[in-house]
Amino acid sequence: MRRSFKLAVLAIASVLAVTACGGNKKAEATVGSESVSEAQSKETSAEAATEEKKEESSAEASSEADIPAEDFAGVTADNVYTNKALNLKFDATANDMRIADQAELEAMGIQSEGKLELYAYNNNYTKIAMIGILDEGTDLKTYMDEYIETTKKNNESLGKDALKIESTTTKLMDKDVPAIVADLTMGGVTQYTTQAFVEVGGRIYTIATITTNAEESSKGLDMFTKAE
Repeated sequence: MRRSFKLAVLAIASVLAVTACGGNKKAEATVGSESVSEAQSKETSAEAATEEKKEESSAEASSEADIPAEDFAGVTADNVYTNKALNLKFDATANDMRIADQAELEAMGIQSEGKLELYAYNNNYTKIAMIGILDEGTDLKTYMDEYIETTKKNNESLGKDALKIESTTTKLMDKDVPAIVADLTMGGVTQYTTQAFVEVGGRIYTIATITTNAEESSKGLDMFTKAE
């Protein structure tokens, strides 16, 4: 079981260091024929929604602009990880886990290189928590699409029923955020993975949990709480 979990962790850790191709691609929309009045109505609604979104984005950008650069990296002390930019705290002891230091990461073959912010595990490696930062310029939708396709391709040999993976939304600290959820069965053991994505100040954080317990998986992100 330790071996299979190590493989899963390495897969996630390595993907954190990969910039998704086509990071600046934009989705193209096709519009069917519609009446002039309908088009004008939709255009007016769209403009109002856009202006509202701009105001929200402007307020968020202003708030994020006040975040000191050093706060984007988390701090670990007494088995507790805190990230001021995310306003996030992870108490490993409270979750019967421990946070790996750099020496442990290197021993497991994982090089953080500033990409892997947090890696925590329990005694038998049946529960793992991770936080990483994607490369600058990464387009999240493209990244998620490519991650899903790559994961499917890499696990084809296990059979079509071994992997279930999809993009969705999930709750993280009471907010709806984009996520990828996957169930992968290997050697009779199912690994439940949830990756949530949060963008702060132009940086995209991926916050992930891996477990062999379906019930724990459904509430795994609850381990991450607000720092303040």
